[in-house]
Amino acid sequence: MPFCLHSIVAPPSCGGKVIEQKFWDRALVSAKSKKKAEQLFRQQRQGEKALTEYQAKEEATRQLTAKLRAERLAREAAGKKQVPEKA
Repeated sequence: MPFCLHSIVAPPSCGGKVIEQKFWDRALVSAKSKKKAEQLFRQQRQGEKALTEYQAKEEATRQLTAKLRAERLAREAAGKKQVPEKA
């Protein structure tokens, strides 16, 4: 059984008659709703995947930064020991 999805009504000054009325079958609306829900689900899954990848890259960056910092501090400490003091 069809039902009215939306109507466009003329202003009262023009008589207030229905200008356009779109009717849709319930099965069609259900199919559209299902398609939209599936699309939203796919977007959510893609978002979760993107977030996981982003977090993994951030963790790798933090680990690399910590490693490079430790190497720099070790170089600086070794450099200070090698330089003789001038008196």
